[in-house]
Amino acid sequence: MEDMKYIIVMIDGHEVPNVFDPLLGHMDAAHGFRAISETPYSNIVAAGFCRIEAEDVEAGDAEKMADSTSPGVLTISCHGWSQSMDIKSRGDVDAEIIKFALNRWKPSWMRA
Repeated sequence: MEDMKYIIVMIDGHEVPNVFDPLLGHMDAAHGFRAISETPYSNIVAAGFCRIEAEDVEAGDAEKMADSTSPGVLTISCHGWSQSMDIKSRGDVDAEIIKFALNRWKPSWMRA
């Protein structure tokens, strides 16, 4: 599995992750996000690479999938830095922000 790239931007006091294809540069993604965002952000607080892996869960095990803290269901690791922006990854801090954002988009039947 290939790592994805990410940036985390500060919007109204909240750190918001943006995960994108590794073929796109960090700086290009930041400029693109700024161009389409209706909410101006103050700065980029982290950038790097992330690996997102999901463990297979047996069909009908909605309770396990609904628990965002359930180990193994969604594993995210962040590392590295953006050379073009000279901003580093914050590792586990960034991974938790990305995991939280992805878990917010689970279908309602998967939520606790």
